[in-house]
Amino acid sequence: MAQKKIPIEARREIYTLLSDQLQVKASDVTAVLKKYGVVGDAERLQERYRRRLAQSLMSALRDEQGRREVFAVVNASGDVLYVPIEYCNSRAELKQIRQRMRRQMIGLDLSSGKVDDRLHDLDQFANRLKGGR
Repeated sequence: MAQKKIPIEARREIYTLLSDQLQVKASDVTAVLKKYGVVGDAERLQERYRRRLAQSLMSALRDEQGRREVFAVVNASGDVLYVPIEYCNSRAELKQIRQRMRRQMIGLDLSSGKVDDRLHDLDQFANRLKGGR
């Protein structure tokens, strides 16, 4: 039977590993999930794999400047459509693509800021160790 949620015990064990070691290998996380019997439906997993390959194939299509040519949009029926930007005349589809890109950029900016803050902290700590202020 496919399991949709990660058992609380597995979450606790994974979070404990992360907390104790301040890092955790992906293989250790998957080992804990396996230990607690977390499995997926084989056909659904295959379908997801094929969708991931399709997305990878479409996103690899680039113009001479290296810019993506094809983006995914979701139509009213919930179907994913791959749309070549050069031939797209739908303002709604273009806006959907732009909005998704903006959300991704905001998320990356926030994450990048967190990394920048940590690098700044490490630089300050290193300066203090060198006798700086």
